[in-house]
Amino acid sequence: MRNIFFPIIFMLLFTACKKQKHTTQNGLIPVMDCINFSTSNGTITCCLDSVINDSRCPANVNCIYAGSAAARFKITKNSKQQIITLSLKPVSTMPVQYSTEEMVLGYKISFTALTPYPGLAPYNYADYKAELTIVE
Repeated sequence: MRNIFFPIIFMLLFTACKKQKHTTQNGLIPVMDCINFSTSNGTITCCLDSVINDSRCPANVNCIYAGSAAARFKITKNSKQQIITLSLKPVSTMPVQYSTEEMVLGYKISFTALTPYPGLAPYNYADYKAELTIVE
């Protein structure tokens, strides 16, 4: 009798556990603009409100440390809105420490790049674009 129940229990355990599928999307957001990400749970809107710090070492300079950049984002899903500040990488010399990623409204949002890079060409504040990665 015991031999009959063991395979049944074993099958129930493994068929009941479904692996959750995570989808990943990347997007490039111009400063003071927004983009929409379509997900299986609806649309999430990400806005790059401002670049609050860009202390990255210019490409044509030798620096003691590489520096970092931080930006403020507004994330909206349905009628819920959250404002977050993310950094490209944590730097201990920055006055305020920001994370590189954060869970927001059920999504993992990561700040992965900021263009243009200092020292490559002259640019204005309006030229900034942030790359975000969204994991559902």
